[in-house]
Amino acid sequence: MFRFTMYLVFFIALVFSGFFALVDFGPQEMVPIIMYNHIGEEVDTENINYTHSRRFQKHMKFLRDSGFNVISLEDVANIYKRKEKVPRKTVAITFEHGYKDFYDIAFPILRKHHFPATVFVSSSYVDRGGYINREQLQRIADSNTVKIGSMGIHDNSLQGLQPQEQTMEIFNSKANLQKMAGIDVNFFSFPEGYSTKQLRYKVKESGYKGAVILQAGKRISYRNRYAMRRNWVYTKDNYWSFRLKLWGNFPFIEPLWEKTRKFLNKLWRKR
Repeated sequence: MFRFTMYLVFFIALVFSGFFALVDFGPQEMVPIIMYNHIGEEVDTENINYTHSRRFQKHMKFLRDSGFNVISLEDVANIYKRKEKVPRKTVAITFEHGYKDFYDIAFPILRKHHFPATVFVSSSYVDRGGYINREQLQRIADSNTVKIGSMGIHDNSLQGLQPQEQTMEIFNSKANLQKMAGIDVNFFSFPEGYSTKQLRYKVKESGYKGAVILQAGKRISYRNRYAMRRNWVYTKDNYWSFRLKLWGNFPFIEPLWEKTRKFLNKLWRKR
């Protein structure tokens, strides 16, 4: 049993060293854009949408102490537009849904570190219970630290909607949020990650500078400003998995990473 354990530890160390050699020295074609949902004091560990406030603080401290250059989505879009090389240790931060816990917990931490970020909001959810209200939206807009992005009017997938309904979700949500906050809303997050070429065109025609998704798909350029791929930070992401998601090419190896992680967990349980 001791010998097996030693072999297992050696194998795990070998796998990790290989992964993080790529992270530190491998190619980087995309700017890593990390995505959070809920930031909470009490976390439902069965719900992958939650990140505990202490863990979020550790993530932000790691970015600061490790010398990461945290940039805005507009900076990311400009890098792609100008076909520039992606600088090392560059990352962008985003949040989904505009939950109240973003304002209460994440927003002060971002301001403390002077980190730019984008929080995506559905215009009809402003002032609802559990979400930011108009006063908080205005304070976020006035901060010049966090930008407001749109997730549509109703935070529902655009799949299955009629073309005119899709246009309303994309265009009217932008207009609504701009009226509420008195600022330009330049980025769109496709609800539930669903996008098509036609929808991306609608977003562009509505005046957005770019859009973000979760899964880019094989036929979408990885440097498409209207389909910028994000890395979702889960509830149980530890130091190692978080660090890996700060690599611009993580989406290319994510399936392999997940298979390796599940294999190691299964192997560890059988020891």
